[in-house]
Amino acid sequence: MKKIFLFIFALISLLSEDVNAQGADCTTASPFCTAQGTTTFPAGQNTVAPTGPNYGCLGSQPNPAWFYLQIATPGNITLDLSNSAVVDIDYVCWGPFTSPAAGCASGLTGANVDCSYSSSATETCTIPSAVVGEVYVLLITNYSNQATTISLAQNGGLSTGTTSCNIVCGMTALTAVPGACTSPTNIFDLTGTVTYVNPPTAGTLTITNSCSGATQVINAPFNATTATYTLTGLPANAAACNVSAVFSADPSCALTTNFSAPAPCFVNCPIQVDSARVCSGLTATLTASGAAHYLWSNGDTTATITVPGVVGTFSVIGTTGTCKDTAISIVTIFQPPTAIFTADSLAGCDSVRTHFVADTVGNAGATYTWSLGESSNGVGMKPTHLYTTVGCHAVTLTTSLGVGCTTTFTDTCFIRVFPPPVAGFTVAPSEIDILQANAFFNNTSTSSTHWLWNFGDTSSSILENPDHTYLAVGNYNVTLYASSLHGCKDSVTVPVVVKDIITCYIPNAFTPNKNDHNELFNIYSYGLSPKNFELLIFDRWGKQMFKTNDLKEGWNGALNNVGEVMEQAVYVYHVNYVELSGRKHTVIGRVTLLK
Repeated sequence: MKKIFLFIFALISLLSEDVNAQGADCTTASPFCTAQGTTTFPAGQNTVAPTGPNYGCLGSQPNPAWFYLQIATPGNITLDLSNSAVVDIDYVCWGPFTSPAAGCASGLTGANVDCSYSSSATETCTIPSAVVGEVYVLLITNYSNQATTISLAQNGGLSTGTTSCNIVCGMTALTAVPGACTSPTNIFDLTGTVTYVNPPTAGTLTITNSCSGATQVINAPFNATTATYTLTGLPANAAACNVSAVFSADPSCALTTNFSAPAPCFVNCPIQVDSARVCSGLTATLTASGAAHYLWSNGDTTATITVPGVVGTFSVIGTTGTCKDTAISIVTIFQPPTAIFTADSLAGCDSVRTHFVADTVGNAGATYTWSLGESSNGVGMKPTHLYTTVGCHAVTLTTSLGVGCTTTFTDTCFIRVFPPPVAGFTVAPSEIDILQANAFFNNTSTSSTHWLWNFGDTSSSILENPDHTYLAVGNYNVTLYASSLHGCKDSVTVPVVVKDIITCYIPNAFTPNKNDHNELFNIYSYGLSPKNFELLIFDRWGKQMFKTNDLKEGWNGALNNVGEVMEQAVYVYHVNYVELSGRKHTVIGRVTLLK
Protein backbone atom coordinates (compact mmCIF):
# COMPACT_ATOMS: atom_id res chain seq x y z
CA MET A 1 0.00 0.00 0.00
CA LYS A 2 2.85 2.42 0.87
CA LYS A 3 4.46 1.68 -2.52
CA ILE A 4 1.30 2.85 -4.30
CA PHE A 5 1.21 6.02 -2.20
CA LEU A 6 4.86 6.67 -2.90
CA PHE A 7 4.11 6.96 -6.61
CA ILE A 8 1.06 9.18 -6.05
CA PHE A 9 2.92 11.47 -3.66
CA ALA A 10 5.87 11.80 -6.04
CA LEU A 11 3.45 12.93 -8.73
CA ILE A 12 1.77 15.46 -6.42
CA SER A 13 5.10 16.88 -5.33
CA LEU A 14 6.00 17.56 -8.94
CA LEU A 15 2.82 19.58 -9.38
CA SER A 16 2.84 21.66 -6.17
CA GLU A 17 5.10 22.99 -3.39
CA ASP A 18 4.32 24.07 0.14
CA VAL A 19 6.39 25.68 2.91
CA ASN A 20 6.18 23.79 6.21
CA ALA A 21 5.98 25.71 9.46
CA GLN A 22 8.79 23.49 10.90
CA GLY A 23 12.35 23.24 9.56
CA ALA A 24 12.38 22.19 5.92
CA ASP A 25 15.82 20.56 6.20
CA CYS A 26 18.52 19.75 8.76
CA THR A 27 19.98 23.26 8.81
CA THR A 28 16.63 24.82 9.79
CA ALA A 29 15.66 22.16 12.37
CA SER A 30 13.69 23.39 15.40
CA PRO A 31 14.98 22.75 18.96
CA PHE A 32 13.09 20.45 21.33
CA CYS A 33 13.52 19.99 25.07
CA THR A 34 11.88 18.03 27.89
CA ALA A 35 10.62 21.07 29.82
CA GLN A 36 8.59 22.25 26.84
CA GLY A 37 6.04 19.49 27.46
CA THR A 38 4.13 18.65 24.25
CA THR A 39 5.14 20.40 21.04
CA THR A 40 2.41 20.61 18.36
CA PHE A 41 2.69 21.79 14.79
CA PRO A 42 0.61 21.60 11.58
CA ALA A 43 1.88 18.82 9.36
CA GLY A 44 3.19 19.84 5.98
CA GLN A 45 1.58 18.81 2.72
CA ASN A 46 2.91 18.34 -0.80
CA THR A 47 6.62 18.64 0.15
CA VAL A 48 9.54 16.20 0.02
CA ALA A 49 12.71 15.94 2.14
CA PRO A 50 16.01 16.75 0.37
CA THR A 51 18.06 13.92 -1.11
CA GLY A 52 21.37 12.85 0.41
CA PRO A 53 20.76 11.71 4.01
CA ASN A 54 20.42 8.05 4.93
CA TYR A 55 16.67 7.86 5.59
CA GLY A 56 16.96 4.27 6.77
CA CYS A 57 13.63 2.47 6.84
CA LEU A 58 11.72 5.38 5.26
CA GLY A 59 10.78 4.28 1.76
CA SER A 60 9.63 7.86 1.14
CA GLN A 61 10.05 11.15 3.00
CA PRO A 62 6.89 13.23 2.32
CA ASN A 63 6.17 16.44 4.22
CA PRO A 64 9.22 16.47 6.54
CA ALA A 65 9.44 18.27 9.91
CA TRP A 66 13.00 18.55 11.37
CA PHE A 67 13.91 18.79 15.06
CA TYR A 68 17.09 18.46 17.13
CA LEU A 69 17.65 17.84 20.84
CA GLN A 70 20.63 17.87 23.24
CA ILE A 71 21.04 15.52 26.21
CA ALA A 72 20.99 17.16 29.64
CA THR A 73 21.13 14.08 31.89
CA PRO A 74 22.22 10.64 30.70
CA GLY A 75 19.88 7.73 30.10
CA ASN A 76 17.29 6.50 27.69
CA ILE A 77 15.16 9.10 25.84
CA THR A 78 11.69 7.97 24.67
CA LEU A 79 9.66 10.32 22.39
CA ASP A 80 5.92 9.82 21.68
CA LEU A 81 4.51 10.97 18.28
CA SER A 82 0.76 11.24 17.45
CA ASN A 83 -1.55 13.35 15.24
CA SER A 84 -5.06 14.82 15.40
CA ALA A 85 -6.39 13.25 12.17
CA VAL A 86 -5.19 9.77 13.18
CA VAL A 87 -3.37 9.27 9.86
CA ASP A 88 -0.08 7.54 9.01
CA ILE A 89 3.07 9.34 10.24
CA ASP A 90 6.71 8.04 10.29
CA TYR A 91 10.10 9.09 11.66
CA VAL A 92 13.89 8.55 11.55
CA CYS A 93 16.49 9.66 14.13
CA TRP A 94 20.30 10.22 13.67
CA GLY A 95 23.11 10.76 16.18
CA PRO A 96 24.93 11.30 18.32
CA PHE A 97 26.60 14.58 17.14
CA THR A 98 28.62 17.19 18.94
CA SER A 99 26.33 20.01 17.69
CA PRO A 100 23.37 20.56 15.32
CA ALA A 101 25.79 22.06 12.78
CA ALA A 102 28.08 19.03 13.01
CA GLY A 103 25.12 16.72 12.41
CA CYS A 104 24.00 18.62 9.32
CA ALA A 105 27.58 18.86 8.06
CA SER A 106 27.85 15.06 8.21
CA GLY A 107 25.11 14.80 5.63
CA LEU A 108 23.28 12.40 7.96
CA THR A 109 24.67 9.52 5.96
CA GLY A 110 25.48 7.38 8.96
CA ALA A 111 23.41 4.76 10.68
CA ASN A 112 20.03 5.62 12.19
CA VAL A 113 19.47 5.56 15.93
CA ASP A 114 15.80 4.60 15.38
CA CYS A 115 13.36 4.49 12.43
CA SER A 116 9.71 3.51 11.72
CA TYR A 117 7.84 3.24 8.42
CA SER A 118 4.71 1.56 9.78
CA SER A 119 1.15 2.56 8.83
CA SER A 120 0.36 3.53 12.41
CA ALA A 121 -0.95 6.95 13.46
CA THR A 122 1.27 6.87 16.57
CA GLU A 123 4.97 6.25 16.81
CA THR A 124 7.59 5.87 19.59
CA CYS A 125 11.23 6.91 19.02
CA THR A 126 13.83 5.55 21.44
CA ILE A 127 17.38 6.91 21.93
CA PRO A 128 19.17 4.40 24.15
CA SER A 129 21.96 5.27 26.62
CA ALA A 130 22.23 8.92 25.66
CA VAL A 131 25.25 10.81 27.05
CA VAL A 132 25.28 14.41 28.37
CA GLY A 133 25.99 16.94 25.59
CA GLU A 134 25.15 14.62 22.70
CA VAL A 135 22.95 16.08 19.92
CA TYR A 136 20.38 14.02 17.97
CA VAL A 137 18.46 14.98 14.79
CA LEU A 138 14.81 13.83 14.38
CA LEU A 139 12.78 13.80 11.13
CA ILE A 140 8.96 13.32 11.29
CA THR A 141 7.02 12.75 8.03
CA ASN A 142 3.30 13.08 7.19
CA TYR A 143 2.99 10.00 5.02
CA SER A 144 -0.78 10.47 4.46
CA ASN A 145 -0.32 13.98 2.99
CA GLN A 146 -3.56 14.92 4.76
CA ALA A 147 -4.11 17.98 6.93
CA THR A 148 -3.37 17.13 10.55
CA THR A 149 -1.61 18.46 13.67
CA ILE A 150 1.35 16.40 14.91
CA SER A 151 2.25 16.21 18.63
CA LEU A 152 5.77 15.50 19.95
CA ALA A 153 6.45 14.85 23.65
CA GLN A 154 9.01 13.04 25.83
CA ASN A 155 7.58 9.99 27.59
CA GLY A 156 8.45 10.60 31.24
CA GLY A 157 7.61 7.09 32.32
CA LEU A 158 9.91 5.36 29.86
CA SER A 159 12.71 7.93 29.77
CA THR A 160 15.57 7.86 32.26
CA GLY A 161 17.39 10.82 30.75
CA THR A 162 16.37 14.42 29.94
CA THR A 163 17.06 16.92 27.19
CA SER A 164 18.40 20.45 27.60
CA CYS A 165 16.24 23.55 27.12
CA ASN A 166 19.34 25.74 26.75
CA ILE A 167 19.03 25.23 22.98
CA VAL A 168 15.45 26.64 22.93
CA CYS A 169 14.78 30.27 22.07
CA GLY A 170 14.20 32.51 25.06
CA MET A 171 13.36 36.24 25.06
CA THR A 172 14.85 37.81 28.20
CA ALA A 173 14.25 41.55 27.82
CA LEU A 174 12.28 44.11 25.77
CA THR A 175 12.72 47.86 26.16
CA ALA A 176 10.46 50.68 24.89
CA VAL A 177 11.73 54.29 24.91
CA PRO A 178 9.24 56.97 23.68
CA GLY A 179 10.73 59.94 21.84
CA ALA A 180 9.60 63.54 22.17
CA CYS A 181 6.30 64.79 20.71
CA THR A 182 6.65 66.49 17.32
CA SER A 183 4.59 69.67 16.67
CA PRO A 184 2.20 70.31 14.97
CA THR A 185 1.58 66.68 13.98
CA ASN A 186 1.48 65.39 17.58
CA ILE A 187 3.47 62.23 16.80
CA PHE A 188 6.53 60.54 18.32
CA ASP A 189 8.95 57.66 17.63
CA LEU A 190 9.42 54.59 19.82
CA THR A 191 12.82 52.85 20.03
CA GLY A 192 13.98 49.79 21.93
CA THR A 193 16.00 46.59 22.11
CA VAL A 194 14.91 42.93 22.08
CA THR A 195 17.24 40.63 24.03
CA TYR A 196 17.07 36.84 23.51
CA VAL A 197 18.98 33.55 23.45
CA ASN A 198 18.99 30.77 20.88
CA PRO A 199 16.93 32.63 18.27
CA PRO A 200 15.30 30.58 15.49
CA THR A 201 17.27 30.14 12.29
CA ALA A 202 14.32 31.05 10.07
CA GLY A 203 11.20 33.23 10.00
CA THR A 204 10.76 36.78 11.24
CA LEU A 205 10.91 38.84 14.42
CA THR A 206 7.90 41.23 14.58
CA ILE A 207 7.65 44.21 16.95
CA THR A 208 4.09 45.69 17.31
CA ASN A 209 2.78 48.80 19.09
CA SER A 210 -0.70 48.36 20.65
CA CYS A 211 -1.83 52.01 20.50
CA SER A 212 -1.37 52.57 16.78
CA GLY A 213 -0.77 49.14 15.31
CA ALA A 214 2.58 50.25 13.85
CA THR A 215 4.94 47.29 13.31
CA GLN A 216 8.54 46.56 12.34
CA VAL A 217 9.52 43.19 10.85
CA ILE A 218 13.12 41.84 11.08
CA ASN A 219 13.97 38.88 8.86
CA ALA A 220 16.26 35.93 9.67
CA PRO A 221 19.14 35.38 10.13
CA PHE A 222 19.02 37.22 13.46
CA ASN A 223 21.82 38.70 15.58
CA ALA A 224 22.90 36.23 18.21
CA THR A 225 21.52 38.01 21.28
CA THR A 226 19.82 41.38 20.48
CA ALA A 227 17.82 43.25 17.88
CA THR A 228 16.97 46.96 17.87
CA TYR A 229 13.79 48.55 16.49
CA THR A 230 12.26 51.95 15.75
CA LEU A 231 8.50 52.56 15.32
CA THR A 232 7.68 55.96 13.80
CA GLY A 233 4.58 58.15 13.55
CA LEU A 234 2.90 57.05 16.79
CA PRO A 235 0.20 59.41 18.17
CA ALA A 236 1.29 61.57 21.13
CA ASN A 237 -1.88 61.32 23.21
CA ALA A 238 -0.62 60.39 26.71
CA ALA A 239 -2.19 56.93 26.33
CA ALA A 240 -1.05 53.78 28.15
CA CYS A 241 0.40 51.46 25.49
CA ASN A 242 2.52 48.34 25.15
CA VAL A 243 4.94 46.92 22.63
CA SER A 244 5.30 43.19 21.80
CA ALA A 245 8.05 41.15 20.13
CA VAL A 246 7.58 37.60 18.78
CA PHE A 247 9.50 35.14 16.57
CA SER A 248 7.27 33.65 13.87
CA ALA A 249 9.20 30.35 13.88
CA ASP A 250 8.69 29.99 17.63
CA PRO A 251 5.59 31.94 18.80
CA SER A 252 6.35 30.95 22.40
CA CYS A 253 9.53 32.99 22.18
CA ALA A 254 7.86 36.38 22.81
CA LEU A 255 7.70 39.26 25.28
CA THR A 256 5.55 42.35 25.95
CA THR A 257 6.39 45.54 27.83
CA ASN A 258 4.36 48.65 28.72
CA PHE A 259 5.05 52.32 28.06
CA SER A 260 3.20 55.65 28.08
CA ALA A 261 2.84 57.83 25.01
CA PRO A 262 3.93 61.45 25.51
CA ALA A 263 1.31 64.14 25.96
CA PRO A 264 0.22 66.17 22.90
CA CYS A 265 2.52 69.07 22.15
CA PHE A 266 0.16 70.99 19.83
CA VAL A 267 -3.34 72.08 20.91
CA ASN A 268 -5.74 72.20 17.97
CA CYS A 269 -9.03 74.09 18.05
CA PRO A 270 -10.96 72.77 15.04
CA ILE A 271 -14.00 74.72 13.90
CA GLN A 272 -16.97 73.52 11.95
CA VAL A 273 -19.00 75.29 9.31
CA ASP A 274 -22.05 74.21 7.39
CA SER A 275 -22.53 74.48 3.65
CA ALA A 276 -25.74 75.63 2.05
CA ARG A 277 -27.86 74.48 -0.86
CA VAL A 278 -30.51 77.05 -1.69
CA CYS A 279 -33.07 77.80 -4.34
CA SER A 280 -32.07 80.24 -7.04
CA GLY A 281 -32.89 83.81 -6.02
CA LEU A 282 -32.88 83.16 -2.26
CA THR A 283 -30.20 84.07 0.25
CA ALA A 284 -28.05 81.46 2.03
CA THR A 285 -27.24 81.33 5.76
CA LEU A 286 -23.83 80.01 6.85
CA THR A 287 -22.93 79.22 10.47
CA ALA A 288 -19.53 78.45 12.02
CA SER A 289 -18.90 76.98 15.49
CA GLY A 290 -16.03 75.86 17.72
CA ALA A 291 -14.13 79.16 18.21
CA ALA A 292 -14.46 82.40 20.14
CA HIS A 293 -13.90 84.74 17.18
CA TYR A 294 -14.47 84.46 13.43
CA LEU A 295 -13.34 86.20 10.30
CA TRP A 296 -15.09 85.29 7.05
CA SER A 297 -13.64 85.77 3.59
CA ASN A 298 -16.30 88.41 2.88
CA GLY A 299 -15.19 90.44 5.92
CA ASP A 300 -18.02 89.44 8.31
CA THR A 301 -16.97 88.66 11.88
CA THR A 302 -20.08 86.98 13.28
CA ALA A 303 -20.60 83.24 13.64
CA THR A 304 -23.63 83.32 11.31
CA ILE A 305 -23.69 85.27 8.05
CA THR A 306 -26.13 85.71 5.19
CA VAL A 307 -24.85 85.62 1.63
CA PRO A 308 -26.52 86.00 -1.79
CA GLY A 309 -28.00 82.86 -3.30
CA VAL A 310 -25.29 82.33 -5.91
CA VAL A 311 -22.71 79.60 -6.29
CA GLY A 312 -19.62 80.39 -4.26
CA THR A 313 -17.05 79.32 -1.67
CA PHE A 314 -16.61 81.09 1.66
CA SER A 315 -13.74 80.52 4.10
CA VAL A 316 -13.81 81.36 7.79
CA ILE A 317 -10.93 81.63 10.29
CA GLY A 318 -11.80 80.77 13.87
CA THR A 319 -9.53 81.80 16.75
CA THR A 320 -9.58 81.06 20.48
CA GLY A 321 -6.61 82.68 22.17
CA THR A 322 -3.55 81.55 20.21
CA CYS A 323 -5.36 78.60 18.68
CA LYS A 324 -6.50 79.08 15.11
CA ASP A 325 -8.30 76.96 12.49
CA THR A 326 -9.78 77.49 9.03
CA ALA A 327 -12.87 75.93 7.49
CA ILE A 328 -14.55 76.16 4.08
CA SER A 329 -18.28 76.53 3.32
CA ILE A 330 -19.68 75.97 -0.16
CA VAL A 331 -22.92 77.49 -1.43
CA THR A 332 -24.66 75.54 -4.19
CA ILE A 333 -27.76 76.62 -6.07
CA PHE A 334 -30.60 74.54 -7.46
CA GLN A 335 -33.37 75.68 -9.75
CA PRO A 336 -36.95 76.04 -8.50
CA PRO A 337 -39.05 72.93 -9.00
CA THR A 338 -41.56 72.55 -11.80
CA ALA A 339 -45.30 72.37 -11.20
CA ILE A 340 -46.57 70.37 -14.17
CA PHE A 341 -49.26 67.74 -14.04
CA THR A 342 -51.43 65.55 -16.24
CA ALA A 343 -54.64 63.61 -15.66
CA ASP A 344 -56.43 60.67 -17.23
CA SER A 345 -60.00 62.08 -17.33
CA LEU A 346 -60.53 65.76 -18.03
CA ALA A 347 -64.24 65.91 -18.80
CA GLY A 348 -67.38 63.87 -18.33
CA CYS A 349 -71.11 63.85 -17.86
CA ASP A 350 -72.76 64.06 -14.45
CA SER A 351 -69.51 63.01 -12.62
CA VAL A 352 -65.80 62.55 -13.43
CA ARG A 353 -63.25 60.45 -11.49
CA THR A 354 -59.80 61.85 -12.24
CA HIS A 355 -56.34 60.47 -11.43
CA PHE A 356 -53.67 63.18 -11.40
CA VAL A 357 -49.92 62.66 -11.95
CA ALA A 358 -47.27 65.29 -11.12
CA ASP A 359 -44.21 65.59 -13.37
CA THR A 360 -41.20 64.71 -11.18
CA VAL A 361 -38.42 65.51 -13.67
CA GLY A 362 -35.93 67.81 -11.94
CA ASN A 363 -37.91 67.66 -8.69
CA ALA A 364 -35.88 65.13 -6.70
CA GLY A 365 -36.89 65.35 -3.03
CA ALA A 366 -39.84 67.67 -3.72
CA THR A 367 -43.22 67.61 -1.97
CA TYR A 368 -46.52 68.10 -3.82
CA THR A 369 -49.62 69.88 -2.52
CA TRP A 370 -52.87 70.04 -4.53
CA SER A 371 -56.04 72.11 -4.54
CA LEU A 372 -58.45 70.01 -6.60
CA GLY A 373 -61.62 72.08 -6.41
CA GLU A 374 -64.93 71.20 -4.74
CA SER A 375 -63.17 72.06 -1.42
CA SER A 376 -60.90 69.03 -1.85
CA ASN A 377 -57.12 68.98 -1.35
CA GLY A 378 -54.46 66.35 -1.98
CA VAL A 379 -50.81 65.57 -1.29
CA GLY A 380 -48.26 63.39 -3.04
CA MET A 381 -47.51 62.76 -6.67
CA LYS A 382 -50.75 60.92 -7.62
CA PRO A 383 -53.98 62.14 -5.95
CA THR A 384 -57.49 61.13 -7.09
CA HIS A 385 -60.81 62.99 -6.92
CA LEU A 386 -64.41 62.34 -7.98
CA TYR A 387 -66.05 65.49 -9.40
CA THR A 388 -69.84 65.65 -9.07
CA THR A 389 -70.60 69.37 -9.50
CA VAL A 390 -71.52 70.53 -13.01
CA GLY A 391 -69.17 73.20 -14.38
CA CYS A 392 -65.45 74.07 -14.63
CA HIS A 393 -63.07 73.08 -11.84
CA ALA A 394 -59.71 74.78 -11.21
CA VAL A 395 -56.74 72.59 -10.20
CA THR A 396 -53.65 74.02 -8.45
CA LEU A 397 -50.33 72.20 -7.87
CA THR A 398 -47.67 73.56 -5.52
CA THR A 399 -44.25 71.88 -5.71
CA SER A 400 -41.78 72.57 -2.89
CA LEU A 401 -38.07 71.86 -2.43
CA GLY A 402 -37.77 73.55 0.94
CA VAL A 403 -38.78 76.71 2.71
CA GLY A 404 -39.29 79.50 0.20
CA CYS A 405 -38.45 77.34 -2.82
CA THR A 406 -41.83 76.55 -4.30
CA THR A 407 -43.55 76.75 -7.67
CA THR A 408 -47.32 76.96 -8.08
CA PHE A 409 -49.41 76.43 -11.22
CA THR A 410 -53.18 76.74 -11.60
CA ASP A 411 -55.39 75.65 -14.51
CA THR A 412 -58.63 77.54 -14.00
CA CYS A 413 -60.77 75.09 -15.99
CA PHE A 414 -58.83 71.84 -15.99
CA ILE A 415 -61.78 69.55 -15.22
CA ARG A 416 -65.24 69.97 -16.82
CA VAL A 417 -68.39 68.26 -15.64
CA PHE A 418 -71.18 68.64 -18.20
CA PRO A 419 -74.88 68.54 -17.30
CA PRO A 420 -76.50 65.32 -18.48
CA PRO A 421 -79.49 65.60 -20.81
CA VAL A 422 -82.91 64.57 -19.53
CA ALA A 423 -84.91 62.85 -22.24
CA GLY A 424 -88.69 63.32 -22.36
CA PHE A 425 -91.63 63.62 -24.81
CA THR A 426 -95.42 63.62 -25.10
CA VAL A 427 -97.67 61.98 -27.74
CA ALA A 428 -100.72 63.48 -29.41
CA PRO A 429 -103.45 62.49 -29.74
CA SER A 430 -103.66 60.64 -26.50
CA GLU A 431 -105.66 57.84 -28.13
CA ILE A 432 -104.78 56.55 -31.59
CA ASP A 433 -106.86 54.21 -33.74
CA ILE A 434 -106.01 52.46 -36.93
CA LEU A 435 -108.18 54.74 -39.02
CA GLN A 436 -106.30 57.79 -37.78
CA ALA A 437 -102.92 56.25 -36.88
CA ASN A 438 -100.73 59.35 -37.23
CA ALA A 439 -98.96 60.16 -33.93
CA PHE A 440 -97.29 63.52 -33.20
CA PHE A 441 -94.32 63.53 -30.80
CA ASN A 442 -93.42 66.64 -28.78
CA ASN A 443 -89.79 66.56 -27.56
CA THR A 444 -89.48 67.91 -23.99
CA SER A 445 -85.80 66.89 -23.46
CA THR A 446 -83.38 69.31 -21.76
CA SER A 447 -79.61 69.92 -22.23
CA SER A 448 -79.63 68.02 -25.51
CA THR A 449 -78.80 68.85 -29.12
CA HIS A 450 -79.20 65.54 -30.93
CA TRP A 451 -82.05 63.05 -30.89
CA LEU A 452 -82.81 59.61 -32.17
CA TRP A 453 -86.34 58.19 -32.14
CA ASN A 454 -87.23 54.52 -32.26
CA PHE A 455 -90.97 54.21 -32.93
CA GLY A 456 -91.12 50.56 -31.97
CA ASP A 457 -92.00 49.27 -35.45
CA THR A 458 -88.45 49.34 -36.94
CA SER A 459 -88.95 52.96 -37.98
CA SER A 460 -86.80 55.81 -36.65
CA SER A 461 -86.19 59.56 -36.95
CA ILE A 462 -83.56 62.15 -35.98
CA LEU A 463 -85.96 65.12 -36.02
CA GLU A 464 -86.54 67.02 -32.84
CA ASN A 465 -90.36 66.79 -33.02
CA PRO A 466 -91.31 64.12 -35.56
CA ASP A 467 -94.65 62.54 -36.43
CA HIS A 468 -95.21 58.93 -37.43
CA THR A 469 -98.01 56.91 -38.99
CA TYR A 470 -98.52 53.37 -37.73
CA LEU A 471 -99.67 50.75 -40.21
CA ALA A 472 -101.03 48.15 -37.83
CA VAL A 473 -102.92 47.85 -34.62
CA GLY A 474 -100.68 47.08 -31.63
CA ASN A 475 -98.68 48.22 -28.61
CA TYR A 476 -95.47 50.07 -29.48
CA ASN A 477 -92.62 51.11 -27.15
CA VAL A 478 -91.34 54.44 -28.42
CA THR A 479 -87.83 55.32 -27.22
CA LEU A 480 -86.16 58.72 -27.47
CA TYR A 481 -82.36 58.91 -27.19
CA ALA A 482 -81.19 62.44 -26.33
CA SER A 483 -77.50 63.49 -26.41
CA SER A 484 -75.53 66.69 -25.93
CA LEU A 485 -72.61 68.24 -27.80
CA HIS A 486 -70.25 66.72 -25.19
CA GLY A 487 -71.50 63.18 -25.72
CA CYS A 488 -73.71 63.02 -22.65
CA LYS A 489 -76.74 60.78 -23.20
CA ASP A 490 -80.14 59.90 -21.76
CA SER A 491 -83.15 57.95 -22.96
CA VAL A 492 -86.82 57.49 -22.15
CA THR A 493 -89.40 54.96 -23.35
CA VAL A 494 -93.15 55.62 -23.57
CA PRO A 495 -95.75 53.02 -24.69
CA VAL A 496 -98.05 54.00 -27.59
CA VAL A 497 -101.24 51.99 -28.28
CA VAL A 498 -102.80 51.93 -31.73
CA LYS A 499 -106.37 50.72 -31.27
CA ASP A 500 -108.60 48.95 -33.76
CA ILE A 501 -111.99 50.47 -34.93
CA ILE A 502 -115.03 48.44 -33.71
CA THR A 503 -118.17 48.63 -35.97
CA CYS A 504 -121.32 46.69 -35.27
CA TYR A 505 -124.44 47.78 -37.36
CA ILE A 506 -127.75 46.07 -36.55
CA PRO A 507 -130.77 46.89 -38.80
CA ASN A 508 -134.25 47.35 -37.22
CA ALA A 509 -136.32 45.76 -40.03
CA PHE A 510 -136.06 43.43 -43.03
CA THR A 511 -138.49 42.12 -45.72
CA PRO A 512 -138.07 38.42 -46.46
CA ASN A 513 -140.67 38.49 -49.30
CA LYS A 514 -138.50 37.00 -51.98
CA ASN A 515 -138.11 40.18 -53.99
CA ASP A 516 -134.35 40.05 -53.57
CA HIS A 517 -134.27 43.21 -51.51
CA ASN A 518 -133.52 43.19 -47.79
CA GLU A 519 -134.23 39.47 -47.59
CA LEU A 520 -131.97 38.72 -44.54
CA PHE A 521 -131.48 40.13 -41.09
CA ASN A 522 -127.62 40.45 -41.02
CA ILE A 523 -125.13 41.96 -38.52
CA TYR A 524 -122.70 44.26 -40.34
CA SER A 525 -119.44 44.59 -38.35
CA TYR A 526 -115.72 45.41 -38.37
CA GLY A 527 -113.15 44.52 -35.73
CA LEU A 528 -115.10 41.65 -34.17
CA SER A 529 -113.58 38.31 -33.35
CA PRO A 530 -115.15 35.64 -35.61
CA LYS A 531 -114.46 33.01 -32.97
CA ASN A 532 -116.49 34.70 -30.24
CA PHE A 533 -119.79 35.70 -31.89
CA GLU A 534 -123.39 34.75 -31.10
CA LEU A 535 -126.75 35.96 -32.65
CA LEU A 536 -130.08 34.94 -31.00
CA ILE A 537 -133.67 35.79 -32.24
CA PHE A 538 -136.72 35.51 -29.95
CA ASP A 539 -140.43 36.11 -30.59
CA ARG A 540 -142.52 38.27 -28.31
CA TRP A 541 -143.26 35.27 -26.09
CA GLY A 542 -139.55 34.51 -25.65
CA LYS A 543 -139.37 31.54 -27.95
CA GLN A 544 -136.01 31.23 -29.72
CA MET A 545 -136.47 31.57 -33.43
CA PHE A 546 -132.85 31.51 -34.61
CA LYS A 547 -129.24 31.09 -33.39
CA THR A 548 -125.87 31.36 -35.17
CA ASN A 549 -122.17 31.82 -34.32
CA ASP A 550 -121.26 32.76 -37.86
CA LEU A 551 -120.69 36.47 -38.41
CA LYS A 552 -121.65 36.06 -42.05
CA GLU A 553 -124.88 34.11 -41.49
CA GLY A 554 -128.15 36.10 -41.29
CA TRP A 555 -131.82 35.22 -40.33
CA ASN A 556 -134.18 34.67 -43.26
CA GLY A 557 -137.32 35.00 -41.11
CA ALA A 558 -138.02 31.24 -40.81
CA LEU A 559 -137.66 29.14 -37.72
CA ASN A 560 -133.97 28.31 -37.61
CA ASN A 561 -133.86 29.45 -41.26
CA VAL A 562 -135.92 26.43 -42.33
CA GLY A 563 -139.42 26.41 -43.81
CA GLU A 564 -141.91 29.26 -44.17
CA VAL A 565 -141.26 32.80 -43.06
CA MET A 566 -142.74 33.65 -39.69
CA GLU A 567 -145.62 36.05 -39.35
CA GLN A 568 -145.02 39.74 -39.56
CA ALA A 569 -144.19 40.93 -36.11
CA VAL A 570 -141.55 42.55 -33.92
CA TYR A 571 -138.82 40.17 -32.72
CA VAL A 572 -136.06 40.57 -30.10
CA TYR A 573 -132.38 39.95 -30.90
CA HIS A 574 -129.40 39.27 -28.61
CA VAL A 575 -125.95 39.89 -30.10
CA ASN A 576 -122.87 38.72 -28.09
CA TYR A 577 -119.46 39.59 -29.55
CA VAL A 578 -115.77 40.15 -28.56
CA GLU A 579 -113.46 42.78 -29.96
CA LEU A 580 -110.15 41.67 -31.39
CA SER A 581 -108.55 43.25 -28.34
CA GLY A 582 -110.56 40.82 -26.14
CA ARG A 583 -113.21 43.20 -24.84
CA LYS A 584 -116.70 41.60 -24.60
CA HIS A 585 -120.07 43.19 -25.61
CA THR A 586 -123.77 42.23 -25.45
CA VAL A 587 -126.40 44.13 -27.52
CA ILE A 588 -130.22 43.57 -27.15
CA GLY A 589 -132.69 45.17 -29.51
CA ARG A 590 -135.81 44.76 -31.71
CA VAL A 591 -136.18 44.02 -35.34
CA THR A 592 -139.41 44.11 -37.38
CA LEU A 593 -140.15 41.39 -39.90
CA LEU A 594 -142.21 42.90 -42.75
CA LYS A 595 -143.90 41.04 -45.58
